[in-house]
Amino acid sequence: MRAYFDTSDPGTKAFLEQVDSLSQQPVSLYVPTTLQSQPLLEKLMQTRVRNLLAQSPAQQQEG
Repeated sequence: MRAYFDTSDPGTKAFLEQVDSLSQQPVSLYVPTTLQSQPLLEKLMQTRVRNLLAQSPAQQQEG
């Protein structure tokens, strides 16, 4: 902003003040340690692996 806009302009000054104020605000982000979908995805992957292992070698070579 300071490099491309007139910093003496009231609109630019107001914007920069707001940005400076926001830069002082703490930011936090909640990240869950486990996902609700995780057990479902694990089950799906196990099913797919079992299905692949159950196929005959000829079918695996075709796929």
